Amino acid sequence: MCRSVLRNFRKPSKVKRVKGYCTKDGNIKLEWNINRNATHGYVIGVFSNNELIKRNTTVHQYILADPNPDTRYKFWVKARNEYGNGNKSDLCIVHSGPRQVQNITYKAVEGKHFIVWDDLTGKESVYYNVRVICGIDDVLTETTDSKYECIGARTNTEITVEIHGVVNGLHGKKKTSTFVLKGPGQIKNPVATAKDAQIILNWDQLQHFEGTYKIEKEKSSNQWSILGSCGENQCIVSDIQTSTKYIFRIRGENKWGTGEYSTFESVITGPKKVTGVIVKKANGNITAEWQPVVDKYIIRYKVAAVCDNGRTTSDWIENTIWKFENLLPATRYHFEVIANNGYNSGVGACSRKIFTDPSAPRNKKIARCGRDISVSWDGNKDGGIATYRLVVMKCQQEKEVITTERSTHRFDNLRKSTEYSFRVCAVINNRRSKYTESETIFTAPIQVQNVVACVWEDKICITWEEDKEDEVEYRIKTIKNGNPREEVAVRNHSPYVMADPSKSSTYKFEVWARNKHKIDGEHSISDDVVIDDNGDGNPTFSSNPVVANTSEDGNPSNPATAVRTEGHASVGCVVCRDRSKDMYFAPCGHVCCCEECSNSISDCPLCKRRIGEKRKAYL
Repeated sequence: MCRSVLRNFRKPSKVKRVKGYCTKDGNIKLEWNINRNATHGYVIGVFSNNELIKRNTTVHQYILADPNPDTRYKFWVKARNEYGNGNKSDLCIVHSGPRQVQNITYKAVEGKHFIVWDDLTGKESVYYNVRVICGIDDVLTETTDSKYECIGARTNTEITVEIHGVVNGLHGKKKTSTFVLKGPGQIKNPVATAKDAQIILNWDQLQHFEGTYKIEKEKSSNQWSILGSCGENQCIVSDIQTSTKYIFRIRGENKWGTGEYSTFESVITGPKKVTGVIVKKANGNITAEWQPVVDKYIIRYKVAAVCDNGRTTSDWIENTIWKFENLLPATRYHFEVIANNGYNSGVGACSRKIFTDPSAPRNKKIARCGRDISVSWDGNKDGGIATYRLVVMKCQQEKEVITTERSTHRFDNLRKSTEYSFRVCAVINNRRSKYTESETIFTAPIQVQNVVACVWEDKICITWEEDKEDEVEYRIKTIKNGNPREEVAVRNHSPYVMADPSKSSTYKFEVWARNKHKIDGEHSISDDVVIDDNGDGNPTFSSNPVVANTSEDGNPSNPATAVRTEGHASVGCVVCRDRSKDMYFAPCGHVCCCEECSNSISDCPLCKRRIGEKRKAYL
């Protein structure tokens, strides 16, 4: 009896002040005063749902992990030592926290990042503790909504979220999730451009974006209609009206949500298309005309002349007529006309293609080669195969047209002492350039034929075949012993007499014709005439050369054009052919008649000029 009482006396005493509460991580924690006799620890009884569970511990506290949510737990604690267990403590009743938050997901809404979860329905005065870890940032907050906005978070950033519900001060178990914020960001640099009856929308591509772009058009103030979706960073809107204001907005959409709207600047479309464009060519220029565009805005026109080589010349004008100058020669052009209302341009209109004329030949040169004429000019460098149309003008009348591919041409067999001029143009693709006019040129007289120099009595006589159709004078140059001497002029009359030739000398004579335009014909040279030491010459005339060149009546064979023989005495009167000539006629200066014959004439028998004065000449 004493031993049993002693054993009971040595058992631990009853555990006192047992209290329990729900921790912030959703567990239930029991705490009690230390029992010094509990050398073998404590026994905890956990009673719930009519089921008792015992647990042992060596410390003066106990944590019930993962309790059933929304459950009423009863706890008692007994101390233990080698003599047995002590008495149960008073019951401690603790309510567990709400159930764990479910379905934590990430969602993007109009560019904002949200963490959402299932609401703890049916609970009053519930709120949620939310902890967000993003890099080195750690944010703890409370919210009554079942969603949390990650303010300041960037797209493609990884975050870790811990959430648990709190009902009536009781904390539920934490739920942890990790997400990468892949919701669309806000689109940057949206640009709307109106061009060719279309509006082209461009924007910067979103990085690491797995979705589409949704585009909306404003119908009225703050009223929007869906225009469509696309996967690229460009959209072309075709169904538009001319000279109309449009506003568009865009956002990204993917499986994580939607991005924030970005609004394009307003754009006013261009006016109607220009119609009725026609082109005309005149005086080397091209004029373009078109029908005016009627619009509520002030219309200006951009006109561009485009040639086949890609060169473009443009201008802005307000009227509907444009004159284009400084054309490239031998080039095919077309004209583009676009109306502009001050905001944008409409659809361009093109004219038919038109060829410009080649450039006129330049640096035209004309040269006389005897009786031939050579005409040359710079070759055409406009491109393409050029031919040339050469028109021969004789006395200012068109005589002949020649087509050639060369930039030079020589004319022969032209009429002597005649006025010529030439016109030339280039021809490319059946288009003619302007004509280039040459200067006027006169052909030379024919070459003097049958020049003969012989000795007659003590003189040298030079004869030649006269040109009775051309009004010329003859030029005679004396060459003595190979040295040129004096040059004399003889009016259409042969022969020329040189008196008193030097002894021991050799003579030759160069004869040519000069017409009234001061153009010389080709020169003809006589054979040598040799005068010996005695004054005799070789060759000699067998008869009087002067008489041989007169008619039967004693007049010169060509009295219409005969002139004096430079004051040299002849052998006899040209009228009677008997007496010596000894009368000098003025003003022509001829000595060709005897005194008896001169009394019966009033005109010089050689040149037919009126005789003003008659004098006795001593030869």
